Amino acid sequence: MTPAARAQAAIDLLNEIDAGPAAADRTVAAFFKARRYAGAKDRNAVTDLVYAVLRRQGELRWRLGGPADGRRLVLAHLATADDDATDGPEAVFTGDRYAPAPLADAERALLARLRANRDATPPAAARANVPDWLWPGLGGK
Repeated sequence: MTPAARAQAAIDLLNEIDAGPAAADRTVAAFFKARRYAGAKDRNAVTDLVYAVLRRQGELRWRLGGPADGRRLVLAHLATADDDATDGPEAVFTGDRYAPAPLADAERALLARLRANRDATPPAAARANVPDWLWPGLGGK
């Protein structure tokens, strides 16, 4: 799989995790069980991307301004990740075979906003990647 195809698989998997009642690890296992063609390196790369997005979900949703699907979450992650090994959104969202569709004008504007505000400090709950409703119960203010 190309890096773009891996990103598309991560988008699909994030959407399945969001839509289903099963835990993320079970959804990941079922996803790859149905896609036996994916080799170990591809499974690891996709899984790493999915869990990186899930770990940062609170921050990413804050940066996006609210609810987001897998595509927007992956876009935001790629635009704001501190990982030099991660390809940028322009290299991934190409519309090539198995790649995510090219960025729409609104997504390009979002990408510019994400990059411009990359150093903005999210609220404490978003920094901790804890849902807003849970934050007060954890002693947050």
